[in-house]
Amino acid sequence: MPARYYRMGRNFEDYLIGLFPETEWEIEDRSSDTSKRIGRRVTGDVSYDFIVKHRATSRRFILQCKYRSRFFRKDGREGVEWARPYQIRNYRTFQRSKGWPYLVVIGVGGKPKKPDQLFVVPLEGLDHPFIPKVELLDAQRDSYASFALKNQGSAGVRFLFKVNV
Repeated sequence: MPARYYRMGRNFEDYLIGLFPETEWEIEDRSSDTSKRIGRRVTGDVSYDFIVKHRATSRRFILQCKYRSRFFRKDGREGVEWARPYQIRNYRTFQRSKGWPYLVVIGVGGKPKKPDQLFVVPLEGLDHPFIPKVELLDAQRDSYASFALKNQGSAGVRFLFKVNV
C-alpha cells in the first residue's frame, strides 16, 4: 500500500478516536500495523483497528475504520469498495473468537480528519466487498457527534445514531 494511503487511514483512525470521549470510553487496543514494518502477519493488524470498552457498562466493541475519498460506480450502482474478501473473512473470524460486536466505520468524502459523511455498520450487514450507497444511508450518523451508548432495558444496549448492537 502506498505511504499516502497508509497516512490517510491513520488520520481517519485518529479522527475517530476523537469521537470516543475518554470519560465514557477506553481504547483497549489499537492495531500497531507492525505487519507493514516487519513483513510478517500480526493477527491484530489484519483483524481490527480498535477495541473500545464502554466504561459504565464494560461492553467491548471491535472497530474497523475505512476512509474513502468518494463514492464510485460499479455495475450501475454508486457505493464504496470497503474491504477485500480475505479481509472480511479475517474480521469475521476475529469477531467469532471474541464474541463482541464488530462495527465497520466508513468515512466518505472531505478529508480523513474531516469526512463529509460517516457510516457505522455492523459487520453482519456487510457480506460483500462493495456496498452500495443506498444500503449505507440507514447507517449514516453525524460526522462530528461523539459515540454514546443508550440503555434499552431488556433489549440491552445500543449505539446511538441508528447502530444496534
